[in-house]
Amino acid sequence: MAKWDKATTRVAANKSVPNFPLAMDGVIWVQGPISNLPSGGTNRIPDGHDDFVNEFLAINQGGTVSWHNFDTDPHFLAEVPDLPAPFNPAEIGINRIAGTDDVPGGDTVTLIFNTPGLYYYYCPNHAKIDAAHHRAEAFKAASEFPIPMEGFVLVVGK
Repeated sequence: MAKWDKATTRVAANKSVPNFPLAMDGVIWVQGPISNLPSGGTNRIPDGHDDFVNEFLAINQGGTVSWHNFDTDPHFLAEVPDLPAPFNPAEIGINRIAGTDDVPGGDTVTLIFNTPGLYYYYCPNHAKIDAAHHRAEAFKAASEFPIPMEGFVLVVGK
């Protein structure tokens, strides 16, 4: 069982579930064309939170997504490993986004997504990957625990 967390607008697992802190939530992706998608998107990390504001963004192939860190500590973007195609169809690397302690106003990282597919990423500073379920799992010290610092970018082909 899980519940909707109004503060983070995410699903949070109940402590009594067998795979806590993993929540029973997911993304349904019906593959095919989607009209009127933007060529880019933005996401941010708010001050005092170990979370991305948008858990899901959809863009056209060749588009960009920018992440800006308004938090004091650094965060990272890394793809969840070992997922079958069409998940994470291209390498996005490990991208450090400096916080306001390192860069006045915080840092921005922009990635170009040339390969269509569904990209699943997380912050290795605030979550680990549950290998059995291929899901990000929040560290207990993360501010939004049990909600992991994770997100998805859907890139739709031309």
